[in-house]
Amino acid sequence: MSRRSSHAMGKAFRDRTALAAHELHFGPNMTPMVDVVMVILIFFMASTALLGPEWFIDAHLPEDETVGIVQDERFTLPEVRLEVTLTASEGGGSARVSGFGIEGGTLDELARAAAAVAPDLLAGDDPIVVISPGDGVAYQDVVRAHDACTAAGFTRVGLR
Repeated sequence: MSRRSSHAMGKAFRDRTALAAHELHFGPNMTPMVDVVMVILIFFMASTALLGPEWFIDAHLPEDETVGIVQDERFTLPEVRLEVTLTASEGGGSARVSGFGIEGGTLDELARAAAAVAPDLLAGDDPIVVISPGDGVAYQDVVRAHDACTAAGFTRVGLR
């Protein structure tokens, strides 16, 4: 059988021309895009699973100015509220601390003072410690002050 006769009976072989290849193309190849989206999705799912409570500061903020004061003040006293003020130092070092009997001290002094007064203050009610950072105070200094207060045993530490 000649080549011409086999072609006349039907296509025994597939066309391998550029036109035939172009006619088989039905649209863009989506496989690489789906692969990239799946990798990104897995990355974000894995990274959110690593975020735990150590990445967040536990801050107890008052809802209004009358927290802890009952309408009938004859029977209860307002909650003890301790203020810790952080101000930026001129030299660019760590913040200066005022509170717990310290005026213009360091964060290490705050940790020692908070640990010294904690047994007396925690024997009664659970006091509220409010940390008020000033303008220009580094966030790491706010975190260190918060950690110093919680390490001393204060459980209700808030930020203003």
